[in-house]
Amino acid sequence: MRADARMDPAGKPAVLYLRRSTDRQEQSIGDQRTALIRYAAEQGFEILDEFIDDGISGTSADARGAFQRMIAEAKGKCRFRFILCYDVKRFSRGDLDEVGYYRHLLRQRNVEVVYATEQFADDFTGELIRPMRQWQARQESVDLSRLTARGQMSAVQAGSYFGSTPPWGYDYLYRNSRGEPYQIVRYLPSGEKEVYDPDGILKIRVPLGERPPRMDNDTVRLVLSVLERVDVIRRIFDMYVRQGLGTRAITNQLNREGVFSPRRGWWGKTHYTGAWGNSTIAAIIRSRVYVGDTCWNKRTMGKFHRVSDGRSVPRPRQQAGLIEANPKEDWIINPNTHEPIISRSTFEAAQKILAGRDKTSTFRHKLLGRGRTSNFLLAGLITCEACGHRFSGWSQKWKRKVKPPPAERHQVYLCGGYLHKGNSVCRRVAIDKQPFEDFIVEQVRLKVVSILDGGGMSMLRTYVQEELAQALAHPKAELVRVQDERARLKADTDRLLASLTPVNAEFIDEKLLEIKRRLRELEDRVETLAQVAERDLDLEAATDAALAYLGRFREVLDRGAFLEQKEFLGAFVAGITLHPFEKRGVLQMRDMIAASFSTAGWTPDVTVKTHRPREWTVRFRHGIRAWKAAA
Repeated sequence: MRADARMDPAGKPAVLYLRRSTDRQEQSIGDQRTALIRYAAEQGFEILDEFIDDGISGTSADARGAFQRMIAEAKGKCRFRFILCYDVKRFSRGDLDEVGYYRHLLRQRNVEVVYATEQFADDFTGELIRPMRQWQARQESVDLSRLTARGQMSAVQAGSYFGSTPPWGYDYLYRNSRGEPYQIVRYLPSGEKEVYDPDGILKIRVPLGERPPRMDNDTVRLVLSVLERVDVIRRIFDMYVRQGLGTRAITNQLNREGVFSPRRGWWGKTHYTGAWGNSTIAAIIRSRVYVGDTCWNKRTMGKFHRVSDGRSVPRPRQQAGLIEANPKEDWIINPNTHEPIISRSTFEAAQKILAGRDKTSTFRHKLLGRGRTSNFLLAGLITCEACGHRFSGWSQKWKRKVKPPPAERHQVYLCGGYLHKGNSVCRRVAIDKQPFEDFIVEQVRLKVVSILDGGGMSMLRTYVQEELAQALAHPKAELVRVQDERARLKADTDRLLASLTPVNAEFIDEKLLEIKRRLRELEDRVETLAQVAERDLDLEAATDAALAYLGRFREVLDRGAFLEQKEFLGAFVAGITLHPFEKRGVLQMRDMIAASFSTAGWTPDVTVKTHRPREWTVRFRHGIRAWKAAA
């Protein structure tokens, strides 16, 4: 807090809560602070601290990190008895249930919320007026949501394009409020953006991570980009329709020629390699944008409203803020909004081919080895030394000549660089699943045996206790850190939704999907840490549970369920680096297990990992018949 904002220590202890969303018409943080400092001086409050949520919507308290820290402090050893806000809108735009919950929680801690510009009588009149003002604040956000959805729909129907980046082969043409074109923006593979005037003369170059200049009332259309990019799109459809090549073959061809691919997601990211992927080719073939049509409303992202049957309709409360795919009948397709790159006959021919291949691929090219549904023990643990991509599990397709087909499909590990970007990135070398997994499991078995049968159980007990004590030294601090990350992500969601425009809809769509996946992980982590933080750890019982878990290794590896086996291996295996061409690699195991426990205050989602840098390394290679550890 600034020194000039400190009040007389004899005053009433208070903190300031300052919030502003992305609405430019709202009171700025500086203006709010000035007004509250003046009010505090007049009323005799002592300002101890301030909590600021800038650029964050007030429609949900979960998304506001500073607000949650303020509430957490009020629930703990609270230094203040008052929270000063500019008005009810700054405190919250949530519904009455949410606002009432937090006010009740604060009142239980003897903390009062004071609104500087709105004086509510301390009687039944104030009890009636304050909820009404709070409802009005909420309703403003709901009305804005409805108007935003309606405005987006009108903009699309008028020919505007929604998207964070233009589809490959197109640039953005910006028009001012009078409909006059004034700039063309071209996105470069480097992440920079070039801004041209309507005559094609370069004006400025926007650096990586920054956005091109524009006005709030601009409209955006698509115009053809440079000929090289347009020709790439035409070539893709020609190879697919006329030459009969699949997406993998097209990917290989473009990567061999060194043709730059579109840069997916936010253009400020730096991990772009320029290589094409199978999914990118498939997305281009499916996109109607290349026949001159604009397709919008494939997904719903708004908090309060969605577009259905050409109208803005309310979303159920339980769906607020969720990203949902819309049925095709709700898609809005506006034909002939920009110059096409391919003919409609070519596009329709591509869709017929794509539909036929989708049916056969579902039956004959099923990819296994993804996430917790995988039947590959080592999925996600193997890295290709040649190209840096992860290995994936793969079930070989049946050969047509083999009749009848085998009962089980041959399963192997393949490099993800080859699977997703073709043999121009990495070659196809199939590592048989069963013998490789058997070798890795045996190495883990030997490691555990050396621990259990080596006479080091007392040392191991000491080690486990050190690990457990260190892991739980500050559970509440870890909980606060995870809650802060969750609040930041929810704040990012609010900012993205509040800044939705015809230009950035695709970008927002992709970012929100990433945020949603991460939030699911954090929600589970918060619940787990909260349970651990609320109870004392019986260190001896937890140690016994850890050693018992370690002692079950034979039972787990021999007769355990697949997911249990996978969890056990993941607790020991730090990583596997495999060079597929030379059939050699390195297995790194943790010096101590990173296990999950379900007793003595532990829950299955809490993990303990070694803090020591040592790792147990096994170098191995494939001999004539089997994998063997190197001498």
